[in-house]
Amino acid sequence: MTKPMLHGQLDQWPSNRHTSGQVTSAWKPRSLTVGRKGRNSWPRSVVYALRVIILVIIASSISVAQSTLPLAWQQKEEPGAFSKQRTIPRVDRGYLFSFNRRLTGPSDNNLVVRTLATGVDRQIPFWINQASEIRLEDVAIGVSGELYVAGSMLQENQMSLVNFVAQLDDLGKPLKILNLGSYRPKRLCTGGDGTFWTIGFGLGLAHDEGRGEKLLRHYSFDGQLLNGYLPSEKFPALSHIDFRRNSVLLSCGNASVGVYLAHPARWIEIPYNQQVVNKWRLQAIPPGRATGLTLRGVGEAFASFSQRHRTDDGTLAISSNIYRLTLPVDGFEQSSGQGGTGSAARLQSGILPRATWGRLATNSSESSTKLFLLGRDDQSLVYVGPKVPGVDPILYWSRP
Repeated sequence: MTKPMLHGQLDQWPSNRHTSGQVTSAWKPRSLTVGRKGRNSWPRSVVYALRVIILVIIASSISVAQSTLPLAWQQKEEPGAFSKQRTIPRVDRGYLFSFNRRLTGPSDNNLVVRTLATGVDRQIPFWINQASEIRLEDVAIGVSGELYVAGSMLQENQMSLVNFVAQLDDLGKPLKILNLGSYRPKRLCTGGDGTFWTIGFGLGLAHDEGRGEKLLRHYSFDGQLLNGYLPSEKFPALSHIDFRRNSVLLSCGNASVGVYLAHPARWIEIPYNQQVVNKWRLQAIPPGRATGLTLRGVGEAFASFSQRHRTDDGTLAISSNIYRLTLPVDGFEQSSGQGGTGSAARLQSGILPRATWGRLATNSSESSTKLFLLGRDDQSLVYVGPKVPGVDPILYWSRP
């Protein structure tokens, strides 16, 4: 029986290789006395100041950990939305959609798009006539409901893959097919201006209009390459394995596009009205694997992370939580050195500003350890709660 796959092919999970151990120290701190004169004594004012600093740090860390996911303002059962033959669905622009990754011919199960307001499905038998087999990597929906698909195909009597992004009509017929050469798109999203973004990797050292091999690419509605970002030489270890393990995620927000990287741990964001790459070093990545990413406004990123673990009775279970990205208070750190306070000095020294993922707790009745983020509907996050035997999957809408 085919296992259900999360978006981004999460049918495989890494083993937990973290080991615990005691940390030993080569020195032992001497005891300190407060307010007494002596070689080992500290002034009382210094000790009190240290206590205040420690309490502030603890309070700030607690406030991040205890950030709350507001109660869902809407919840709906979605019968038939989840299929073992398709990816776990995503939500964007009022639609819920999922697809079959390996296509061998036109079929109603190749791509299914549901309008959330009405619950009506469109079964789209996407196919390209010249293909003998198609590997779909991602699907995105434009502002007017137009469909884009990214993937690779084998042609009859041909050994090499054709990497493409295609725009479809309502019946699944390709209106435009953009041949990307050796560049293989693995993630796809659409901006609000009729353009689309991809992130992937090259199978060779291709050069596009003198820009070099760029992993993140921005295309116009008619398929023209507008710009490329993230040179491949800066990420030499990036491969298809990272995408299979969801170590790379892409999301288009209201005014910017965001990229999550697990190796190296980075958050990268580019405003639509600028051609500037803003980067942060991610600290304390949540345990497990990212299962969903949603960017709302500039710097408003949310993600869910999931991991497998053993319960007390020895059975295997999955826990998943939703997190919110917290950026430093001085704002963007731009690669051109035009960012927030101290950005030029930090970049010259090779130091990136640091960002963290803070878990969103929930006060609602659904379990806070089994929440999978599917995307967003306007300004609301949409996530699925824990599966209840005999009950259709329940989707929740919340506005953090």
